[in-house]
Amino acid sequence: MDINRTLHDLSAVVFIVLLALPFVALGMKNKKSDKLIGSLKFWKIVAMLGNIALVVSLISGIVRSGGLYGTLWFWISIVLFIAMGAVLGIATKAIRLTKESISNNQSIEASRQKLATSSSIFAVLTVVMIVLMIVGPTF
Repeated sequence: MDINRTLHDLSAVVFIVLLALPFVALGMKNKKSDKLIGSLKFWKIVAMLGNIALVVSLISGIVRSGGLYGTLWFWISIVLFIAMGAVLGIATKAIRLTKESISNNQSIEASRQKLATSSSIFAVLTVVMIVLMIVGPTF
């Protein structure tokens, strides 16, 4: 069993779980604050796992690339990983700010909107990355 492939595939599973986050963010309007806090705690953990999975996936992907460093496919993958990391960081911060707003009895609309936007962009980048990995280094 190839541990490198296993780590790479487990990272992809975390990204697939994160595909639900935009829908969760959009559905926050109608939830009670106590249920929302519990949901946000869960999603913060998943987002942190997503950050770890990004690093693991990047390293294992570079190892698995087999010397394809000069290909356009490789460099597009690297740029996508950087973009995914940036957007996931923004989403993680939005989760934290939403939790703080609920705790302080403030409006969550601004942080909820930021979470919805950033997690939606992350979802699109994830789908693009998965398609890119399926297509493989054909260009």
